[in-house]
Amino acid sequence: MTKAPPLLADLRHGARAVLIRPHVVAALLLVNLLAAWVLVAPLRGVLSAELDHNLMGDEMATGASWRWFDTVDRKHPLALGDLEAWHGLLRDGGARWDALKKLSGPPLSVALAGLFLFWVSAVFHCGFLGTLAAERRGFGAGCAHFALPVSALAFFAGLSYAGAYALLYVQTGKWLEDWRSSLGSEWLAIGLTWTRLGVTLAAVFLFKILFDLSKVALVERGGWNWPLAFFVGFRELLRSGLRYFGLSVVFGLGLALLALLWSVLPGRWAPQSWLALLAVFLLQQVFLGTRIALRLGRLAAFQAHFTASRARPETPPYKVEPA
Repeated sequence: MTKAPPLLADLRHGARAVLIRPHVVAALLLVNLLAAWVLVAPLRGVLSAELDHNLMGDEMATGASWRWFDTVDRKHPLALGDLEAWHGLLRDGGARWDALKKLSGPPLSVALAGLFLFWVSAVFHCGFLGTLAAERRGFGAGCAHFALPVSALAFFAGLSYAGAYALLYVQTGKWLEDWRSSLGSEWLAIGLTWTRLGVTLAAVFLFKILFDLSKVALVERGGWNWPLAFFVGFRELLRSGLRYFGLSVVFGLGLALLALLWSVLPGRWAPQSWLALLAVFLLQQVFLGTRIALRLGRLAAFQAHFTASRARPETPPYKVEPA
């Protein structure tokens, strides 16, 4: 029987690990639903009340109407909070610290919910990886065991993402401000901005792979020594970075395809009855659950290659003569 290529074998392992553990996908899906409900519940009245009082309300049938959003922002400014930090996110100066300190209302709630989901996902990821490790743990036991060390890893991962944005996007914008203003073409200036953004996203992508490898190393070692897990993950990235990059690209293409399907299916439907609304809601959960499954499959594929590469015996630097 022909042996599958290593990359394909890792992908198979990742898919199989998720398919036989649907309770992990369900747990992450439930946490996302609870976070979404907490965010939307306080605003459901004011948002729905303004939907029928907007000249562009018909556009809601085919997508979000920014005119509708502006109507709510103008008539109920306190309901949407301070959006200065959000508007400045992709400007040359970036989101300034004084704007971040003024975050309030939904923008602050979204930021806090994002940080909460980032932390919970990291804990749940370690619980999931614990069910695959040689020293197998239950999902709940793994979450409890690794909650503290992976919280430290998540904290420093968040700092690395923020540092990449501050240095590679904001600071380079300040350094290149004079040169950018001297460019004779607006398209060149826009291209320079997109280049800075692309470099920043590439750095975040690299830090994401390193963070996931650190989680795998933490679980495989079974202890709480998260600094050592980080260095083990960093060494593994240097040794087999192309393999992990390839796995990330494959699962990333799956996420891109999922986003495309979302844009042409439930993202474009405007339900006209409670039954249709329920159908769209359930379809949305299928899409969200698939996205969660792809992320878990990527972690399981990482773990498969990590354990296989570390179990592979080193080739001796000399020829061993038979006895």
